[in-house]
Amino acid sequence: MNIDHAKQSGNELEKIVKEVERLEQVQLDIYNAIEGLDNINEQLVLRYRYIELTHDGKQPSWEIIAYKMHYSTMQTIRLHGKALEHLKF
Repeated sequence: MNIDHAKQSGNELEKIVKEVERLEQVQLDIYNAIEGLDNINEQLVLRYRYIELTHDGKQPSWEIIAYKMHYSTMQTIRLHGKALEHLKF
Protein backbone atom coordinates (compact mmCIF):
# COMPACT_ATOMS: atom_id res chain seq x y z
CA MET A 1 0.00 0.00 0.00
CA ASN A 2 1.48 3.33 -0.96
CA ILE A 3 1.40 6.44 1.23
CA ASP A 4 -1.20 8.28 -0.87
CA HIS A 5 -3.58 5.32 -0.74
CA ALA A 6 -3.10 5.05 3.04
CA LYS A 7 -3.85 8.77 3.48
CA GLN A 8 -6.98 8.44 1.33
CA SER A 9 -8.14 5.42 3.35
CA GLY A 10 -7.47 7.34 6.57
CA ASN A 11 -9.49 10.32 5.32
CA GLU A 12 -12.39 8.09 4.32
CA LEU A 13 -12.33 6.38 7.70
CA GLU A 14 -12.28 9.76 9.43
CA LYS A 15 -15.34 10.86 7.40
CA ILE A 16 -17.18 7.67 8.34
CA VAL A 17 -16.37 8.11 12.03
CA LYS A 18 -17.60 11.73 11.95
CA GLU A 19 -20.81 10.67 10.21
CA VAL A 20 -21.43 7.93 12.78
CA GLU A 21 -20.86 10.44 15.60
CA ARG A 22 -23.28 12.88 13.94
CA LEU A 23 -25.94 10.18 13.55
CA GLU A 24 -25.49 9.10 17.17
CA GLN A 25 -26.10 12.70 18.24
CA VAL A 26 -29.23 12.90 16.05
CA GLN A 27 -30.47 9.66 17.62
CA LEU A 28 -29.87 11.06 21.11
CA ASP A 29 -31.66 14.31 20.19
CA ILE A 30 -34.68 12.34 18.94
CA TYR A 31 -34.73 10.17 22.06
CA ASN A 32 -34.56 13.27 24.30
CA ALA A 33 -37.31 15.00 22.30
CA ILE A 34 -39.57 11.98 22.74
CA GLU A 35 -38.81 11.81 26.46
CA GLY A 36 -39.60 15.53 26.70
CA LEU A 37 -43.23 15.05 25.68
CA ASP A 38 -45.70 15.63 28.52
CA ASN A 39 -48.08 12.85 27.48
CA ILE A 40 -46.78 9.37 28.32
CA ASN A 41 -48.94 7.77 25.61
CA GLU A 42 -47.43 10.08 23.01
CA GLN A 43 -43.99 9.06 24.26
CA LEU A 44 -44.91 5.40 24.03
CA VAL A 45 -46.32 5.51 20.51
CA LEU A 46 -43.19 7.27 19.22
CA ARG A 47 -40.89 4.95 21.14
CA TYR A 48 -42.69 1.89 19.78
CA ARG A 49 -42.68 3.29 16.25
CA TYR A 50 -39.14 4.61 16.00
CA ILE A 51 -36.96 3.22 18.79
CA GLU A 52 -38.13 -0.25 19.78
CA LEU A 53 -37.81 -2.22 16.57
CA THR A 54 -39.02 -5.78 16.05
CA HIS A 55 -36.70 -8.76 16.61
CA ASP A 56 -35.68 -8.63 12.95
CA GLY A 57 -34.79 -4.92 13.13
CA LYS A 58 -37.88 -3.63 11.36
CA GLN A 59 -40.38 -0.98 12.33
CA PRO A 60 -43.43 -2.55 14.00
CA SER A 61 -46.77 -2.27 12.22
CA TRP A 62 -49.51 0.03 13.47
CA GLU A 63 -51.47 -3.06 14.47
CA ILE A 64 -48.67 -4.31 16.72
CA ILE A 65 -48.24 -0.89 18.33
CA ALA A 66 -52.02 -0.62 18.83
CA TYR A 67 -52.07 -4.05 20.46
CA LYS A 68 -49.26 -3.09 22.85
CA MET A 69 -51.05 0.14 23.78
CA HIS A 70 -54.53 -1.44 24.02
CA TYR A 71 -55.86 1.01 21.42
CA SER A 72 -57.46 0.57 18.04
CA THR A 73 -55.20 1.02 15.03
CA MET A 74 -56.91 4.30 14.12
CA GLN A 75 -56.56 5.64 17.67
CA THR A 76 -52.88 4.77 17.57
CA ILE A 77 -52.34 6.54 14.25
CA ARG A 78 -54.17 9.65 15.52
CA LEU A 79 -52.11 9.62 18.72
CA HIS A 80 -48.95 9.34 16.61
CA GLY A 81 -49.99 12.43 14.63
CA LYS A 82 -50.62 14.42 17.80
CA ALA A 83 -47.30 13.28 19.24
CA LEU A 84 -45.46 14.47 16.11
CA GLU A 85 -47.22 17.86 16.39
CA HIS A 86 -46.02 18.21 20.00
CA LEU A 87 -42.49 17.01 19.31
CA LYS A 88 -39.85 19.74 19.66
CA PHE A 89 -36.25 19.65 18.49
